[in-house]
Amino acid sequence: MRLSVILSLLFLTITCQASNLTWYIYHKPPIYFTTGEKKGEGIYDQIIEKISKNLPQYHVDIKQASISRLINDYKLGENVCFLAATKTAENKQYIEFSQSSVMQLNVHIVIKQKLADKLGLANEIILDDLFGKYNLSMVKIAGRPYMEIDNLLACYPSQVSDRSSVSITGMFEMLRNDRIDFLISDINVANYALGDNAEHYKYITIKGLKNLELGYIGCSKTPWGENAIQDINNVLSKIKSQPEYLNILSSQYSKDVLNNDYYNFYHEQFLKDI
Repeated sequence: MRLSVILSLLFLTITCQASNLTWYIYHKPPIYFTTGEKKGEGIYDQIIEKISKNLPQYHVDIKQASISRLINDYKLGENVCFLAATKTAENKQYIEFSQSSVMQLNVHIVIKQKLADKLGLANEIILDDLFGKYNLSMVKIAGRPYMEIDNLLACYPSQVSDRSSVSITGMFEMLRNDRIDFLISDINVANYALGDNAEHYKYITIKGLKNLELGYIGCSKTPWGENAIQDINNVLSKIKSQPEYLNILSSQYSKDVLNNDYYNFYHEQFLKDI
């Protein structure tokens, strides 16, 4: 009798633990707002809220954390998820991925217009030239995958430094104060961070990168994570084709971005895996 009670309590404890889901976020306006008047109103904040409302079987928590902390907890098998995760051969070993959950413009070079003019930089450039030809330096978020350009960045350890932080704003301060020469960033994030000074910066397309890319939800690659992703996929299949979901995604961009290519990508790529 006593043993059966203990086993029942143990089963109950495991069940309760398995129903916890923690979203990790970091301050990256207008994607995430973790402080200020707009706290919780970022693009991905809203998507997390919509998904979480459709996951009544989980006790949902939202915590601010660096990408380095996120990766560490992925590897420890904690009950954590992140929006939006990027698929790489390495992180597939410890991350269970959902169907596509967001679509966004690919990253660009962000550099002061004055320096770009001095070097004669065009609107599209081979990234390798910034390091090898011009000997420029940059900083990137520690642990964040940069997809096709990761291998190239690894070739210049003295010119590419990592920064572990729960906020991206410090990196733009480094750029503003000439502590680095350029950043690789989402255009909408750069526009928000630079504010009225954005006109003094140049955004350069990285040759070889696609204009638009998909992002995914990533949870720890554990039995819990597999179940969580299955539940999240069920939710995404119901809500991501809704006009409200598209309105949230597109609200971060100006009209010149929201062209036929954007909406074709939405229909042909983003909605393909429902």
